[in-house]
Amino acid sequence: MNKKYPYGSKWAPLILGLLSFLAASIGLQYFARTNDEGINIMRMIYLPPSSATIFFWVLFGGSILLTLMTIMGIYFRAKGIQYLEVKEDRIIIPGHGFIQKPAEILFSKIQEITEVHVYQNTILNIETGEKKRSMLKNYLSKKSDYEEIRSFISKQAPVR
Repeated sequence: MNKKYPYGSKWAPLILGLLSFLAASIGLQYFARTNDEGINIMRMIYLPPSSATIFFWVLFGGSILLTLMTIMGIYFRAKGIQYLEVKEDRIIIPGHGFIQKPAEILFSKIQEITEVHVYQNTILNIETGEKKRSMLKNYLSKKSDYEEIRSFISKQAPVR
């Protein structure tokens, strides 16, 4: 098997995330600047105006940080389409996010393969003696591609 699969984050979650975090940032900075009543959190915790203002500014800072991280995600995605390659003896997982270097993993060196389900995503963790890399199902354009790759790796790797 010598195949290439388009691999990377989707545009819709990135754009939706950017819009959401920007809206939250705008709203939180507005609340921080205009707060004069304090805040009652779940009818259990009351923060007077000065503390509530600090609370809103901290939330604003977190929202700005998430906005910047989303912009970085958009930048990495805009750099171009990357491909996950499956060859007869190896898999090459492209870099994504902060890990820009592709990982080339020989099937003969795989020591452990685990699959983790997180919310609506499936993550295939591939471990060798030297490294551990993950392949995300949501980064593939078709869900059937994930099953095909997982099946092929399972047959080729010495781990059962």
